[in-house]
Amino acid sequence: MEPITIKNVLKAINGSLLNSQLTTHNSQFIKGVSIDSRTVSPGELFVALKGNKYDGHSFLEQAKQKGAIAAIVQIPNPSAGSDGQSPIPSIVVKDTLIALGDLADWYRNLFSIPIIGITGSNGKTTTKELTAKCLSTKYRVLKNEKSFNSLTGVPLTLFNLSKSDEVCVLEIGANHPGEIERLALIAKPSIGVITNIAPTHLENFKTIEGVLEEKLQLLDTTEISILNADDPLLSQRQDAFKFGINNGDLRAELLESTNGTRFKVQGVLFELPLVGKYQVYNALAAISVGIHSNLELQEMSEALKEVTPVPHREEIINFNGIKIIDSTYNANPVSMRLAIEELKRYSGRKVAILGDMLELGENASQFHLAIGKTLKEFGVQIIIGVGELAKGYVNGNRVDEKFHFKSTDLLLEELENIIKPGDVILIKGSHAIGMDRIVESLKLKI
Repeated sequence: MEPITIKNVLKAINGSLLNSQLTTHNSQFIKGVSIDSRTVSPGELFVALKGNKYDGHSFLEQAKQKGAIAAIVQIPNPSAGSDGQSPIPSIVVKDTLIALGDLADWYRNLFSIPIIGITGSNGKTTTKELTAKCLSTKYRVLKNEKSFNSLTGVPLTLFNLSKSDEVCVLEIGANHPGEIERLALIAKPSIGVITNIAPTHLENFKTIEGVLEEKLQLLDTTEISILNADDPLLSQRQDAFKFGINNGDLRAELLESTNGTRFKVQGVLFELPLVGKYQVYNALAAISVGIHSNLELQEMSEALKEVTPVPHREEIINFNGIKIIDSTYNANPVSMRLAIEELKRYSGRKVAILGDMLELGENASQFHLAIGKTLKEFGVQIIIGVGELAKGYVNGNRVDEKFHFKSTDLLLEELENIIKPGDVILIKGSHAIGMDRIVESLKLKI
């Protein structure tokens, strides 16, 4: 972060001083912004967020001990003493989450570099990584760490901008209406990418059309829109550059591959060390951004040979004669079906360990039953459902062997008795189900 002053912060978030301590520090420089008292560094500004489990106001003293020079708080402040004072010099606002975004908005405006915003129902993180890999052949690139794509993650990423950065690649996500609009107004991307539209977070967006409406908010601030031409909903949009396998301004010719994914774009060969036809779409989105950023296809081809799988997103793990496809980060009906379909490419007994797909609204059980009906079609021989909704996978199929466990813990007790050497195991489910624990257990026990 480039240093900013307390005075800058007060102006950016329209805050007021809680006590007099700050009046003598208005010209003091802030070296960073943190929302976690455990990781605060000396000279940083601590933003006390109120979450479902924890309230940052309860950790103001810890932030001070770590070296925070000030905090942004909201009233009522449970850590304030009877005199209304805070244990740390504080700036008061009505809502600290809004203040975090407002400060990121102000800070982003200090830089004139292009920002690429990437959203969609599936493939956001991988597309972000591939895009950054391409752009880094020519530019100094800042990107989100991991999947920091939320109302907190995007602002924290923007605070990492420095004078040496030449382009910023932001993954932008949402699970409630209005979040992408807010993040787009903060980040102001000049290029907007939408990977696809699928039934996700339907408890909040209600319908797939609601998902589409939310994702399209990203494009309100962009000069260039890049969309998936093979997506039924996105293909209808006009005034956009489109990529695809069957349609689009930029198309891929698929090639056979026994290891990774191979395709050609305008005669140039691309070889990704990533598995899955859907990875072609992620790569095409990244290549499209590269084309609009003055990159050559050949240099992007060379760059994408060196990518590594994003952890827990179709990550292939081989050990003790067993192949695990670790897709445990998250799941929705489209990504689940695509992951199961990829099992066809492998030899060996095919095992699908599938957890609940969450936040699908009133039709959640039907989505799980529909997935169950596809399992036999893609060669699955053993289905293991984890979670209450996962009964749908088990009840909705004709697979040879079926198991259902109410929780990950119950499955772990029996897993050694089910898995055999030579198995190909897909493990996938919503993040909250804890499917990644199954992967770690297999590594230890098998």
